[in-house]
Amino acid sequence: MALPEILYDVFYVTQLIQGTALESVVAVDRVRVEPRKSSGTHRHNDAETVLFIEKGSGVVKVGGVCFVVNAGDRISIPKGSWHSVHTAQHELIFTSIQSPPIHDEKTGRHDLELLL
Repeated sequence: MALPEILYDVFYVTQLIQGTALESVVAVDRVRVEPRKSSGTHRHNDAETVLFIEKGSGVVKVGGVCFVVNAGDRISIPKGSWHSVHTAQHELIFTSIQSPPIHDEKTGRHDLELLL
Protein backbone atom coordinates (compact mmCIF):
# COMPACT_ATOMS: atom_id res chain seq x y z
CA MET A 1 0.00 0.00 0.00
CA ALA A 2 1.36 3.41 -0.99
CA LEU A 3 1.83 5.95 1.79
CA PRO A 4 0.04 9.30 1.35
CA GLU A 5 1.89 12.45 0.38
CA ILE A 6 0.76 15.43 2.51
CA LEU A 7 1.36 19.05 1.49
CA TYR A 8 2.76 21.36 4.19
CA ASP A 9 3.62 24.82 2.73
CA VAL A 10 5.81 23.85 -0.29
CA PHE A 11 6.82 20.47 1.18
CA TYR A 12 5.20 17.29 -0.17
CA VAL A 13 5.79 14.95 2.77
CA THR A 14 5.51 11.15 2.94
CA GLN A 15 5.74 10.03 6.56
CA LEU A 16 7.67 6.74 6.40
CA ILE A 17 7.36 5.85 10.12
CA GLN A 18 3.63 6.61 10.46
CA GLY A 19 1.67 3.67 11.84
CA THR A 20 4.69 2.07 13.52
CA ALA A 21 5.73 1.86 17.18
CA LEU A 22 8.29 4.63 16.49
CA GLU A 23 5.91 7.29 15.14
CA SER A 24 5.80 9.34 18.38
CA VAL A 25 9.56 9.06 19.00
CA VAL A 26 11.23 9.81 15.66
CA ALA A 27 10.06 10.81 12.20
CA VAL A 28 11.62 9.76 8.93
CA ASP A 29 9.98 11.63 6.07
CA ARG A 30 10.58 11.71 2.34
CA VAL A 31 10.15 15.32 1.29
CA ARG A 32 9.72 16.68 -2.22
CA VAL A 33 9.86 20.37 -3.18
CA GLU A 34 8.94 21.44 -6.70
CA PRO A 35 11.25 23.62 -8.82
CA ARG A 36 11.48 27.36 -8.11
CA LYS A 37 9.79 27.21 -4.72
CA SER A 38 10.67 28.77 -1.37
CA SER A 39 9.31 27.68 1.96
CA GLY A 40 8.25 30.07 4.64
CA THR A 41 10.84 30.71 7.33
CA HIS A 42 9.94 28.59 10.33
CA ARG A 43 11.32 26.73 13.31
CA HIS A 44 10.67 23.62 15.36
CA ASN A 45 11.09 24.44 19.03
CA ASP A 46 11.37 20.86 20.29
CA ALA A 47 12.75 18.86 17.35
CA GLU A 48 16.32 18.26 16.24
CA THR A 49 16.35 17.69 12.47
CA VAL A 50 18.77 16.19 9.97
CA LEU A 51 18.19 16.51 6.22
CA PHE A 52 19.82 14.12 3.75
CA ILE A 53 19.63 15.43 0.19
CA GLU A 54 18.71 12.62 -2.21
CA LYS A 55 18.12 14.44 -5.49
CA GLY A 56 18.46 17.95 -6.88
CA SER A 57 19.99 21.03 -5.37
CA GLY A 58 18.92 24.13 -3.53
CA VAL A 59 19.64 26.43 -0.65
CA VAL A 60 18.82 25.70 2.97
CA LYS A 61 18.98 28.78 5.18
CA VAL A 62 19.59 28.02 8.87
CA GLY A 63 19.84 30.80 11.41
CA GLY A 64 20.73 33.40 8.78
CA VAL A 65 23.43 31.26 7.10
CA CYS A 66 22.78 29.95 3.57
CA PHE A 67 23.97 26.45 2.67
CA VAL A 68 24.01 25.31 -0.96
CA VAL A 69 22.98 21.65 -0.92
CA ASN A 70 23.32 18.92 -3.54
CA ALA A 71 22.55 15.20 -3.71
CA GLY A 72 24.56 13.38 -1.05
CA ASP A 73 24.79 16.33 1.34
CA ARG A 74 23.60 16.26 4.94
CA ILE A 75 22.61 19.26 7.01
CA SER A 76 21.69 19.50 10.68
CA ILE A 77 19.04 21.93 11.93
CA PRO A 78 19.20 22.45 15.70
CA LYS A 79 15.91 22.78 17.58
CA GLY A 80 14.67 26.34 17.73
CA SER A 81 16.65 27.45 14.64
CA TRP A 82 14.81 29.54 12.06
CA HIS A 83 15.21 27.91 8.65
CA SER A 84 13.85 27.77 5.10
CA VAL A 85 14.36 25.80 1.88
CA HIS A 86 14.70 27.22 -1.64
CA THR A 87 14.88 25.30 -4.92
CA ALA A 88 16.22 26.36 -8.30
CA GLN A 89 15.19 24.93 -11.67
CA HIS A 90 14.94 21.31 -10.50
CA GLU A 91 12.91 19.41 -7.94
CA LEU A 92 14.60 18.80 -4.58
CA ILE A 93 14.06 15.51 -2.74
CA PHE A 94 15.40 14.86 0.74
CA THR A 95 14.94 12.64 3.76
CA SER A 96 14.07 14.53 6.93
CA ILE A 97 14.76 12.83 10.26
CA GLN A 98 13.32 14.55 13.34
CA SER A 99 13.23 13.72 17.01
CA PRO A 100 10.69 14.19 18.36
CA PRO A 101 8.53 14.24 15.20
CA ILE A 102 7.51 17.65 13.88
CA HIS A 103 4.09 16.35 12.83
CA ASP A 104 2.59 13.58 14.94
CA GLU A 105 -0.75 12.84 13.28
CA LYS A 106 -1.68 10.30 15.95
CA THR A 107 -1.49 12.83 18.80
CA GLY A 108 -2.22 15.94 16.74
CA ARG A 109 1.08 17.53 17.81
CA HIS A 110 2.63 19.99 15.33
CA ASP A 111 5.93 21.57 16.37
CA LEU A 112 5.86 24.41 13.85
CA GLU A 113 6.26 28.15 14.38
CA LEU A 114 6.15 30.41 11.32
CA LEU A 115 8.12 33.65 11.11
CA LEU A 116 5.56 36.27 10.18
